Amino acid sequence: MPQIITSDDVYDLEFTRLDKRNRDEQLRSRVGTLIEWATDREKYELGDRVTRAYLLLVAAEHLFDIGDHDEAWNLAEAASGQADAELFEAHPLMIEMKLESGERDAAIELADEIRTARLGDWVLTERIAEAFEHHDELALAERWFTIGATQAQQGDADDLHRARLLSGRLRVREDADKPEDVLDAETRVLRDALGWGELE
Repeated sequence: MPQIITSDDVYDLEFTRLDKRNRDEQLRSRVGTLIEWATDREKYELGDRVTRAYLLLVAAEHLFDIGDHDEAWNLAEAASGQADAELFEAHPLMIEMKLESGERDAAIELADEIRTARLGDWVLTERIAEAFEHHDELALAERWFTIGATQAQQGDADDLHRARLLSGRLRVREDADKPEDVLDAETRVLRDALGWGELE
């Protein structure tokens, strides 16, 4: 009888403390476990809220973190091809990988696939904005934070989540030394109302 892998199993694996002395080796071991859970259908059955796509993406993130970019890309592609994958679920990580390897145009092309699909998924949009911000693509990050804030306002997001997206927009605009605009002023008012104060 297959072992059922629950979200608690994934949590316990992911939050097991790593020893700095052999961190990469431990992460590779973790990757092996995640891949086995995702692919060995005879030994493992996935419980609620655990998908094969998610497990492979987490494994890809670990490999990317330790510098094994080619295998990380292969796993991300494998994740996106799973029957239980959400639409564009792997794209934020793949965009991050393309930016890291200096393939800016390819990263923008992947992002545009999501933009033209008009999903209204502000969580996905935020991850894309953060990827561009992480690689100092401030204009692109501002664009995606703005898209995300609009999606959050039109969707079911509360003020907390919209404020987070607007704060990201404000942060990259400040980093780019842009003058304050109306939306920046609105962001400050919203942050004050939430008790967040000034950006650090």
